[in-house]
Amino acid sequence: MQIVLSTLNARYQHASFGLRYLLANLQELQSQAAIIEFTLQQDAQDIVESILEHDPKMVGFGVYIWNTEQTLKVVSILKAVAPEVRVILGGPEVSYEAEGQPLCALADLVVQGEADFIFYDICKNYLEQGVWPSSKFIRGVLPEINSIASPYGLYSDEDIKNRVLYVEASRGCPYKCEYCLSSLDKSVRSFDLDRFLAD
Repeated sequence: MQIVLSTLNARYQHASFGLRYLLANLQELQSQAAIIEFTLQQDAQDIVESILEHDPKMVGFGVYIWNTEQTLKVVSILKAVAPEVRVILGGPEVSYEAEGQPLCALADLVVQGEADFIFYDICKNYLEQGVWPSSKFIRGVLPEINSIASPYGLYSDEDIKNRVLYVEASRGCPYKCEYCLSSLDKSVRSFDLDRFLAD
């Protein structure tokens, strides 16, 4: 696999929704990508070994408040033993005030905001033309919501039987709570209801 999409979930029963969105929108690159999920309880060295078994050129990590510290350990080891592997970070914890974070300093690229389409562009440009973004921090432009490919078909029978499945009828938050990163989103956008229910 040229592309590994990974994150450290709080528990096994959580299935990463963000990674499934990225994979669903990789278009013709889907066959070259794999989702590999871990939990916080797993050893960082073991996680790196599992990722490198796939011999990826790029690894994308979803970073959240609960996994930042452990992801830092994983990325530190990964960059030490396989510096040629490009590490891309995304998720809420690196979308704002990322420049001073030790984790972001180790990464090759940080995508801030919604990455459904920009992640595809990054992967395609690098894998097909060897072109890498000139800036370490890239802010994603809000995609037209109804052009985003649905991730629901990527839930496996195992996921459906044993894990918490997430669904998303809209993006953004109408509230502006000062303590919440979601308050920084400026608009609420809804998926087409008929398509959402069918998916």
